[in-house]
Amino acid sequence: MGRRVSGQLRVGGVLIALVVSACAVSPFSQEALDFAVDIKVESLAVMDQATDDFASHVDAVSRLRERMDAGVTTMWSQHSSGN
Repeated sequence: MGRRVSGQLRVGGVLIALVVSACAVSPFSQEALDFAVDIKVESLAVMDQATDDFASHVDAVSRLRERMDAGVTTMWSQHSSGN
């Protein structure tokens, strides 16, 4: 019984933490949404070629990864600066 109560308290604590952190979520960003959609479309296009030899698509995968890294860095810096 003691373990069950302890587990329930732990779950309750996690839920409270999630609710509190949800209140601190940044506002909607159309730019971030547009970026995410673009990356998704580009990722799906690269994944459609997954049956081909990877060596023939290394450049496309590298460009996609670079765009993703750059986009995340940009969005993170904008979020951190309050923009």
